[in-house]
Amino acid sequence: VAKEGTEGAYTYAICDINGQMLAEDIMPVTQAYGGWPPSRVMLHQSFGWWGRRESFYSRFYIKDGWLYGADFEPLHAVEINAMTPYFSERGDFISNVLYYLEGNRTGGRVFDGQGGYYIQVYADGKLYVKQDDRIYHFPVDSRETYVRNMNDTFVELTMPYQIRLVRNGKEILTASTIQSMSDFYIIADRRIIDKNGVTRYRFQEGEWMRALPGEVVLLYRGPFVGIADLDGNWLVKTLRGED
Repeated sequence: VAKEGTEGAYTYAICDINGQMLAEDIMPVTQAYGGWPPSRVMLHQSFGWWGRRESFYSRFYIKDGWLYGADFEPLHAVEINAMTPYFSERGDFISNVLYYLEGNRTGGRVFDGQGGYYIQVYADGKLYVKQDDRIYHFPVDSRETYVRNMNDTFVELTMPYQIRLVRNGKEILTASTIQSMSDFYIIADRRIIDKNGVTRYRFQEGEWMRALPGEVVLLYRGPFVGIADLDGNWLVKTLRGED
């Protein structure tokens, strides 16, 4: 329950369905814009001499510097960033919460990659990256290096720019940019590179491609557009319409 006082200040509390107070002076964690399912759902609003009162559902809350889940138990291996009043849920993580990855504290930022949200921290010559329930280790030469994007197969590192395989950290490309990515291949440096790090096809003049789910690509070649395999062979094609 959120209650707005006469001076505009909000106080938050947790109540059961009968209105009995379970926890007072808490801070709910809101859902990041566009997130689904929402972690904060408006249930009721009322207005009166006390100001505005709202009832809503939230999956996490903060009290006395601890982050709690819906089971009223604190989440361990995290620390609250006292410098910010704003926390938002992003996938399995919460922005501005300082997570510990094998003893190394993150900075509170949650990154949005093609494979979902992830967090990262540099320590002892390695990047520690957590996505879903797995922690990955990528040896790097500089603490300025960070993960720009990743899915279950590929990871983009920057400063210096590299593309590696997630499963073993093997470097497959440098000094380039991923134009498009799937779990089976990437399109980068005018090449199709599969999940084993093998270059399957090099773009010809006037060709353009975009990644699709599975082991096929959307290919524009001359007057045609259609679906091709990773070796650039047409599977189905049609004449392009007028641009």
